[in-house]
Amino acid sequence: SIRHLFAGNVKIQQDPLLTELLNEFTPDRRDYERYALFKEDETYSRNLVSCGEDYDLVLLCWNPGKASPIHDHPGSNCHMKVLEGEIFEDLYDSPVKEGDQPMLKRHTVMEKGFVGYVNDSLGLHRIGNPSNARPAISLHLYSPPIRSCTVVPERGGSPQRKQVTFHSIFGQCQQPASRALETACVSA
Repeated sequence: SIRHLFAGNVKIQQDPLLTELLNEFTPDRRDYERYALFKEDETYSRNLVSCGEDYDLVLLCWNPGKASPIHDHPGSNCHMKVLEGEIFEDLYDSPVKEGDQPMLKRHTVMEKGFVGYVNDSLGLHRIGNPSNARPAISLHLYSPPIRSCTVVPERGGSPQRKQVTFHSIFGQCQQPASRALETACVSA
């Protein structure tokens, strides 16, 4: 099942074998449907599928026309695969000093099946759904897990540290979105 795809104690970097595994991973919607929680009042929902001491496997459900803020992945590697619809990624140079506007380096549209990778050495990024009509779903593998990130305003300004939350954990809706994962991931 999707929950056990990366089970075990893994150290994940930009690994060609992991990229190959994700390229070959072609789940049926039934494999991840119970984790695909959309929240109409949110830009996207973060749904924890599986986790361990060294990783989080998260299904992100994107509402039409919505995007994340520009953010970092402090000390974490992120592999992602588009499962449904299209996702875009805007990759930015990190601002030289606080208040500087982040500079766009690359805009990529990723179709269903696309596998991507990002970490802070590549830059900051923003992910979103380019379609104004259809939702999208992407699978993200973070190692080590991210508990907070820095959000950088698109037009410059003071960055803000934000706690990472999950709208569902192992298919169970969290009201409100949960920040306390230590016990869930240790016991998973």
